[in-house]
Amino acid sequence: MPAVQLNRLKTQVNSLAWKFTRPQEFLTELRELLEFYSERTFRPGKASPSARLPSSYRVPKLVIHQLEQGLAPLCKENPQAALTLIDALWNDPYLEPRILAAYLLGKINPSPPERITEHLLRWCQPECEAVSLSALLDHGANRLRSEQPEHWFELLRHWLADKNPAVQKIALRAMMPAIQDRGFENLPPLFRIIEPILKSPLPVLQAELIEVLQALANRSPVETAYLLRQALASSTQPLTIRIIRRLLPLFSSEEQNRLRSLMSGSPTMPVA
Repeated sequence: MPAVQLNRLKTQVNSLAWKFTRPQEFLTELRELLEFYSERTFRPGKASPSARLPSSYRVPKLVIHQLEQGLAPLCKENPQAALTLIDALWNDPYLEPRILAAYLLGKINPSPPERITEHLLRWCQPECEAVSLSALLDHGANRLRSEQPEHWFELLRHWLADKNPAVQKIALRAMMPAIQDRGFENLPPLFRIIEPILKSPLPVLQAELIEVLQALANRSPVETAYLLRQALASSTQPLTIRIIRRLLPLFSSEEQNRLRSLMSGSPTMPVA
């Protein structure tokens, strides 16, 4: 792998940008660029190959960053060409083009929102490997989440209504970037979406649900404590109580006592 010279890299990205509306030419030159900066040296013991993990060029992060920054403005100028290019990038067998596709999807104007939600519904599947899925849920849904929140909430509800718990997990994972984004203030709908899941939780969703509730407690402890009290007041599920007990250290002593009082009054409280 050659040392990254920033001026040279910027020139390469600018050359690539001229092929933005010609996906096949773009892909050919992109692969050449990624191959040029790739690290192909195998280091035994560093990682084990996974059948679900795409092949990777293992280029420096600076290369991906420059690609993202150089191409993002073109998505705003020509969203239809961007969507065509994004489809081609996502179908590439290597990880880096897929990550770039997810990032660029989040730079397209989500009006109409369907052109973003359609891609997220089609690509965010249980068989999608973790790195690409995280890129889609974090970066790919970025503008939809911030500029069309009602459509984003509807997307979460759609995933949660699926009978496959693996699809429901996608909805819970999709909530994390919003909760962790201090600029995202529209949290009340998330509490309403989570409440029925907490009242009747599936064991297979326990880890993701706890992660979401921990993030909410760190971001908005008063509202999260209220959600937990509401769940305890109406739920008869032992798993609900076990989940809430896991969350107790995140709250003040006074709030912990209130929650413990509600748990002790439940006929289904498991023995500690």
